[in-house]
Amino acid sequence: MRIITWYFVVLICAFAPQWVSAQEETQEDYKEKIELLEEQKSKITQQEKTALKYEVSEINKLLDKGIITPEEAANQKGIAAEKRALNIEERIAIIENKISLLNRNEGFELELTESLYFDDEGDNIFRLDIKKIKEPKYQKRTHSDLVFAFGLNNAIRYNESFSDSPYKFFGSRFFEIGYAWNTRLSKNSNWLRLKYGFSFQFNGLKPTENRYFGQVFDDNGFARVDLTTLPGLDGGPDFTLSKSKLRMDNFVFPFHFEFGPSSKRKNGPYVRYSTYNKWKFGIGGYVGFNYKNIQKVKFDKDSSLATYLGSGDGGNQKTIFGISSYFGVGDVSLYFKYDLTQIFPGPSLKQNNISLGVRLDL
Repeated sequence: MRIITWYFVVLICAFAPQWVSAQEETQEDYKEKIELLEEQKSKITQQEKTALKYEVSEINKLLDKGIITPEEAANQKGIAAEKRALNIEERIAIIENKISLLNRNEGFELELTESLYFDDEGDNIFRLDIKKIKEPKYQKRTHSDLVFAFGLNNAIRYNESFSDSPYKFFGSRFFEIGYAWNTRLSKNSNWLRLKYGFSFQFNGLKPTENRYFGQVFDDNGFARVDLTTLPGLDGGPDFTLSKSKLRMDNFVFPFHFEFGPSSKRKNGPYVRYSTYNKWKFGIGGYVGFNYKNIQKVKFDKDSSLATYLGSGDGGNQKTIFGISSYFGVGDVSLYFKYDLTQIFPGPSLKQNNISLGVRLDL
């Protein structure tokens, strides 16, 4: 029950920022749209006054040159002033009507379209269809990516040097695939982002020197998993392994704080931030669970054996959590992750999975 509650809390923490962000964006877009219209109202009066000053100046030039009489100049100035006053009144009315329309329809604009259809008697009839149109978000704060990662995998063993690892350095590999959301945390800057989502991790270990993972029992009868060298503890026939590999499959929820510059692009009233060809650095971790472990052992005589190592027989931990980080440019990054939970629970030897590879955010 405690583990289930923990997963539930993690799910809420992972997806709550997106729900809150979506609601905040809707409210912010609506307010910003109204603010832009209000700014246009204040600019209209200034624009028309500036235009009137120019027209009056041109009329005065004609008067000074004697081209028109003072009576004609006064008449033209009156016409120009009346025109500009009407422009101010009608342009502001247009803006106010648009604000009223947006308020009445909760931020949506309406599109009127004519469509032709036939009634029951076969006569052509035109009608007006009203459709809501939602404009693009003023400042989109969240976008999503497919995440791929692959590279080398190994383990750090308790009281042992990493250079003496019993696992093949280039033969032990990992692969990760997932989906992530990237949310800008600041309203007016894209320097700091929160990246969160879910991933499937496949971590592989290949033992060296004709060894495989075997289950043994200590003096107290507790099961543990240890590396065993053929022919085995029971003195069986002397086989040579052509393949020995353990694969651990996890489902995790990664979360990272991502730092890095971006370019700001404006298209009319809309703002977008781009991290194309910009460096980025992410640091965070992941939490989840291990759902399957499988060991494949193959002998020279084409005989093979596949065994599942579960928590009930001394196999892997069920709950998984760790730290991870990445650094790169654009969509490509150098990726590092380390499990804080040990691969096999006690009394097995303490060892923690570690990975280094390439990460792609597409």
